[in-house]
Amino acid sequence: MKSKKLLISCMMALSVMTISTHAADTEIVSLKSSPTSVETNNYSSGIEIIPYGTSAPTSLWNLGNGPYDAEFGALRNILYTNYYFTPNSNGELFMHGRIWEETGDSSGTYKYKIICYDASTKRAVTETSGVTNGYGTDVNIRFYNLDKSKNYYFGYQNLDGSWSTLGGYTTISR
Repeated sequence: MKSKKLLISCMMALSVMTISTHAADTEIVSLKSSPTSVETNNYSSGIEIIPYGTSAPTSLWNLGNGPYDAEFGALRNILYTNYYFTPNSNGELFMHGRIWEETGDSSGTYKYKIICYDASTKRAVTETSGVTNGYGTDVNIRFYNLDKSKNYYFGYQNLDGSWSTLGGYTTISR
């Protein structure tokens, strides 16, 4: 009987305690103007930068030296940024750009997902889904509640890839 009372007391105490968790999240933000410049290659150093890959990145892009701009096309499955990024002092990363459907009816709707991964664990920490068409859709996202001491990279996934391809460009900044 005494152990039963102790168990009930412990359960009541646990139900009153507040548990705090740290979860990353995303927010769609609207901007007054759309991005206008896209840079996919850096020839000044003699090295071509390939903006997206089929595996997790192994190099850091220092956003303190400028944003990461890239362009992709013929996306049927998933592609990843070739670099990972450190969030700002508020634990935020920003993504702006445009995504469109390349092969289907411009009046149709085509689904995609943008996933933010922890570079150390290669696990998704947050994601957002969207819909586009042949005319394209602006992408303006704030990834927040990110751990400032970690690095993150992004995956772009075509959810209708068995019958359509997506193209687009994004700028990642902090």
